[in-house]
Amino acid sequence: MLCKSLIPVATAVVLSIATPAAAGPVEDLQPGHWLELANTPLIDAEKKPSDYADFNGNASASYDSYQRNLGVDAVVAAWSGGTMDIHGDRLIVWGGGHNGYGGNELYAFELDTLTWNRLTDPTVDPNRCAVANADGTPTSRHTYGGVTYIAHAGQLFASGGAWDCDIGGCGQDDVWTFDFNSTQWQQRSPAGDAINPYCEAKSVYDPVTSHVYFHAHGWWDYDVDADTLTARPSFNNWDNVSMALDPINRTVVEIGDGRATMFDLDAPDRMGVDLDTTGVEVIRSASNPGLVYDDVLGRIVAWPGGPDVYSLDTATLTWEVHPPAADNVDLPSTVTASGGTYGRFGYSPARNIYILVNAVDDNVMLYKLAPGAGTPPPDPSDPGDPDPTDDGGDDSDSGDDDGTGSPSDGGTDGGRGDTTAGGASDTGIEPGTGDAGPSADPEDATVGCSCRTQPSRGALPLFLLAIVIGGRRRRYAQRAGHGG
Repeated sequence: MLCKSLIPVATAVVLSIATPAAAGPVEDLQPGHWLELANTPLIDAEKKPSDYADFNGNASASYDSYQRNLGVDAVVAAWSGGTMDIHGDRLIVWGGGHNGYGGNELYAFELDTLTWNRLTDPTVDPNRCAVANADGTPTSRHTYGGVTYIAHAGQLFASGGAWDCDIGGCGQDDVWTFDFNSTQWQQRSPAGDAINPYCEAKSVYDPVTSHVYFHAHGWWDYDVDADTLTARPSFNNWDNVSMALDPINRTVVEIGDGRATMFDLDAPDRMGVDLDTTGVEVIRSASNPGLVYDDVLGRIVAWPGGPDVYSLDTATLTWEVHPPAADNVDLPSTVTASGGTYGRFGYSPARNIYILVNAVDDNVMLYKLAPGAGTPPPDPSDPGDPDPTDDGGDDSDSGDDDGTGSPSDGGTDGGRGDTTAGGASDTGIEPGTGDAGPSADPEDATVGCSCRTQPSRGALPLFLLAIVIGGRRRRYAQRAGHGG
């Protein structure tokens, strides 16, 4: 696990920290096993026509005002993702957009209760082909990989995507945060460098710098507290790749569509290095696979669809396949959503399990890879070390300015929904060691959402990268108290 002292705090944030139960289907899950949670389809948490005051016994004009071509199915089915709220121990799902769905509600699957919560209600009569609704909430959109959890602030970050618009509106430069305490959206107006819009954007949160890294047509570091964007020299974005951050080695990895790329977070640019990985390579060909960092294993873990899970040791650049245990009955299907899985494959450090949402009418799937109960993440409201990254030496890591500003609590309440839905072999991996392609977008018969580019890529020699990572791992371990 990341040590508590490694999470810098710029503002005091009060969060609800989920506490794992002592026993139950989640806690009893064994390594190498998937578990299907009965009666847990997301669609059961949808706001129904009968929930509106104008329901006439047959239909509701309010409900119909945002249905578009696919309805709530598009929250998952149409190029949309999510992220793991590690403090609430829940998977956040947000999507829709384009011609698929105009509802902008947020959903959360709670591991404490094994139920879905609708965190906000959909905006009735939402604006089309616009960034924001009249109530101050963001319009619905294909979210792709552009959402991530801002751990130190207890907020959701969102940018990019294809908004609710019949002609597509691919690639927005707006930046939004959602505060889970106040249940309010806020449209940010970051100072600094403007985002070059792109549909298939990707974002990750860095627990060391408390910044969000956003990769679109270029790379941006977003300082949430100071509300500033800094552009980094980088090559353009690629479609169909997912993004995960390894905080130990200070790298970001992008995988998918035949590519594997690593970015050095301590370098002044984000040019990336093409990885010559070894081992099982099927994961590289997946489209937007589920991709997360496992705190227990210290590896990047990927799910491309089907029963197998894959892990990458970023120090040795070796992939390993993890088939399910021989007695595992519950197995996930291939990817059914357009585009891929994006952030709907999440990892709970508190329980050391994975959570998967593959379709709105599918049950939620859980998976356990490595033994161990997990450890709840540090509470960011505990200030701890005022300068946790300072080891007293003369090392300096670029991009470590945590800012001095405070995030605003402004914004407009999107309305909190009360709906809940749902019911209730050792893999050989030791902690600490290092298929299906996309389907056509069902709502886009004539309008495409993706613009593929083939930019040139700069590359550092891999042996130099290995030397840099090795030194960085030692410095990180010394700071965190991990030893040599």
